[in-house]
Amino acid sequence: MPGRGAGVRRDEDVGQRFVALLNLAYFGVEFAVGVAPEPLALSLTGLGALAVNLACALMLARYRHHAGSLTRAAFLSARNDVLANVAIIGAGAVTALLWRTAWPDVVVGLGIGLLNADAAREAWGAARAVHREET
Repeated sequence: MPGRGAGVRRDEDVGQRFVALLNLAYFGVEFAVGVAPEPLALSLTGLGALAVNLACALMLARYRHHAGSLTRAAFLSARNDVLANVAIIGAGAVTALLWRTAWPDVVVGLGIGLLNADAAREAWGAARAVHREET
């Protein structure tokens, strides 16, 4: 059914926006209260996610230059997740050892946002190139 795909994509988009708003609200509350994240939990979570995302990035690396924007976007997402996980582990270490505030987590969060915005720009460019080839 042609309409079903568009509906599913719209539902996914609404879900992603809802999760983003929840994250933003949670960040706002933590930032306003000035609560530093628990450094050990932050670092262990980042380490576990690093293992999974690194495995994914290594599997996708050989396909990153294949035609298609989806392939490129998947690789960029996995690569950015690896970089984000390293930064999260670093934020946990800084919070535990040097600066017991929320700021290391905030700085890493802003960096992750910029990294993802750049990846989105690159994936958009790849999608436009594929679209031009098809028309």
